[in-house]
Amino acid sequence: EAPFPADLRQIGVRALCTNRDLPVLMPVGNAKGDLTLAQTAPVKSISVIKGPSRPMSAMREGKLAWKLINQLSLNHLSLTDTDADKGAAALREIVRLYAPSGDAGAQRQVDGLRSVQMQPVVRRLPMPGPITFGRGVEIKVEVDDLAFEGASAFLLGCVLERFVARHVSMNGYTQMRLHSHGRGDILIGRPRCGTRPIL
Repeated sequence: EAPFPADLRQIGVRALCTNRDLPVLMPVGNAKGDLTLAQTAPVKSISVIKGPSRPMSAMREGKLAWKLINQLSLNHLSLTDTDADKGAAALREIVRLYAPSGDAGAQRQVDGLRSVQMQPVVRRLPMPGPITFGRGVEIKVEVDDLAFEGASAFLLGCVLERFVARHVSMNGYTQMRLHSHGRGDILIGRPRCGTRPIL
C-alpha cells in the first residue's frame, strides 16, 4: 500500500504560504485542478477551495514599532503586577499588536480576554531523565464565549501558551489554563519550560 492506500479518495490540506502579492494572482477554480504534484500519485486533481488571502504590509511605523520592540523585553511580571482585570488589559494590549487592525472579528476576540491571573506553583518539570521539581507560573486566562462565536478560543490558548513560555527563564516553567464561564476549562496546558536564556 505504499505510499498511498488504494481506497484513498480525498485529502484536505490547510497551508500558510507567502510570496508577497503573487498568490492573489493565482487562478482558482480550474476544472482540471488548481495545483499539481511534484511526484506521481493516484490523484485526479488538486483544487483550492478558498483562494489565498490578501497579504498585509508590515507594521513598522510610529508608536506601533516601539510597542513591538518593547515585546523583546517583556516578562511575566508585567501581567502580574496588578489585579486580574488590569492583567487582562495588559494582555489585550499585547495581543492587539498582532491582530489585524481592519479585522472586526479579531478585535472582538481580543476584547473577549476577560481576566488574567497568575500564581506561583511547584510541579514536576517536563524533562526526560530523573524526576525533577521546579518553580513555575500558572497562568489562568478567562475568555468570553460570545467573543469567540464561530472561532476557537482553544487556538488562542495554544498560541498564548507558547508566547508566555518565551518570556520565562529556562530554569522555570509556565502552565496555561484557558477558562470560560460557559464551558469551564477549555485548555489545561502541560507544564512548558521557559525558553528565555539566562545571562
